[in-house]
Amino acid sequence: MNGLQAKYGRKKIHNVHTSPHTKRYIQENLYAKLSSQEKKQEIWSTDFTEIKVENKTYYVCGILSIQSKVLVGYAKSSKNNTAVALEALNDALERYEKPYMILTDRGSPFVSKNFHRTLEENGILHSMSRPHRPADNIFIETFWQTMKVEMGKISAFTKNQVDMMFDYYFYYYNHLRPHSSIGYKTPMEEWNARH
Repeated sequence: MNGLQAKYGRKKIHNVHTSPHTKRYIQENLYAKLSSQEKKQEIWSTDFTEIKVENKTYYVCGILSIQSKVLVGYAKSSKNNTAVALEALNDALERYEKPYMILTDRGSPFVSKNFHRTLEENGILHSMSRPHRPADNIFIETFWQTMKVEMGKISAFTKNQVDMMFDYYFYYYNHLRPHSSIGYKTPMEEWNARH
């Protein structure tokens, strides 16, 4: 047998989907149940993306307006946790009118007591994608993909340089970059036309 042996089974992984503590904060996919008229309300989509910078993982939590395509809030960190998600949410709530609903995946930052409470206190409905279905939250996923293609390979830069690149890109995306799905207007032009 050439010294090869098969391994059978693997350890069960306990994550936010199986934890009794976080199970109460799991929400259903409410967005999928909205009518086309209801989807015209202000709805945000949020998630994290990660990149490698100086041989370390760096996280960015972004929040995108589905209707206008404006990146309404973001936060950057060496951690992927609820504090970063709340920093991005608070950034958005300070600068923009609060949404009717926010879409997230079922990642641990979004199934926490603090994230749930903040949404509840602000009267924002919480819709969660189904497990292992990134297409349920396609809006922010598409944004991250577009950003990574347009920014190119950034792993050779320092963290400070990458911070500046993100800040510039987010400004460029909101104020200068035309978007085909909103009639080749910039996201801020579309936001201003709607509000």
